[in-house]
This record gives sequence, C-alpha cells and structure tokens, in this order.
Amino acid sequence: MDTASEEEKGLCLIQYFYATSNACVKGGICGCCGREVGVGAWTQVMIHDIPNIHHLQPTKVHDVMQLMNGLLLVGDAMHEGEDGQKYVGMCHECFSLLKRNKMPHYSLTNGLWLGGIPEQIMDLTIPEQMLIALVYP
Repeated sequence: MDTASEEEKGLCLIQYFYATSNACVKGGICGCCGREVGVGAWTQVMIHDIPNIHHLQPTKVHDVMQLMNGLLLVGDAMHEGEDGQKYVGMCHECFSLLKRNKMPHYSLTNGLWLGGIPEQIMDLTIPEQMLIALVYP
C-alpha cells in the first residue's frame, strides 16, 4: 500500500476545510415550531408557497402576537430575498406535515405559543413558563 501523494493530501485537506466551514454547518430556525435545526434539516420557503397555511393561522389572536400575513411564524426565521419576496425557514418535519394537510406537532399554533418572555422570568423552566402563559402571555 502506497502512502498518499502530496496532491491527494492537499485535496483531502481542502475537502475537510469545506466540510467543516461555517456554510456547511450553518443551521436555521424553523418559522413554524421555532426549533433550531441543522444544515440539512430545513429549507427556505416563500410565504405564499407554504402548503395548507390554515394550520398556521391561530384560532385565538392575542394582542401581542406578531402575525405575518395572518400566520403565526417565528420572526427570526423570516427574511426578504433578493427578489423582494418574503421567505421563512422551515424544518423538514413541519413542512412535510403541512404538505400532508396535518398540523405540525410543535407548531406555535398548536397551543405552544408562549409570547415574549420578560427578562425577570427567563430562567424558569418550560412548564413554569407555560403555566404563566395561561394568565400572562
């Protein structure tokens, strides 16, 4: 068995640098459920192309909800493209369920919207936050 040539070593090093670069490991936030997902687990979707958007429309609208085109989406997952269209990042799980006309399990509109969290209670656990959200969203 021969040792790797300098050219092969250089090519392996370039491939390693690319595979571990920021662009390759960059993830995103799902606009539907708010989870952080890895690079291969989400996609950018134009807001007008989201299937079965009625699942993302809240049944009860609270005063502090920030809706985009009537949809309850995570603001950090949204951006405007070069074409002027509004895009939202969406994990494959939520997008797949919407395509099948099903409510995503972890969607904010599935009773998981907590609203903004005041600084004074940021260290509370999720169940404690959800209990408070029943009274103070």
